[in-house]
Amino acid sequence: KELRPGYIPEGFELVGEEESQDMVLLSYGKDELFVDIVISNNDQVTVYKESESTSVHYIVLDSGNVVTMYRQGNTVYYNWILNQLYISIVGNISETEMNNIAESVQWRQ
Repeated sequence: KELRPGYIPEGFELVGEEESQDMVLLSYGKDELFVDIVISNNDQVTVYKESESTSVHYIVLDSGNVVTMYRQGNTVYYNWILNQLYISIVGNISETEMNNIAESVQWRQ
């Protein structure tokens, strides 16, 4: 079983997949747009650097998971924990699409 998104925005394709002992990185792209999904069992694997200009928001998914969300320029960052795994989604897509992807991440055969 793997933790994977069930939803990816229309037209996006998987352009890269890296797997290591404690991390999976899935990269999707469409023209100038990108979405990267990182799933790790190591809390040291993060995909962002906070700065003073970063305003952090919290979003509660339908599943009840609380996501830390912030934006830097056109890029949106989502981070949360599911079943002791650290999940990050980074993309320059709409927050609505980010929510759709985040809601769809679950265990798949």
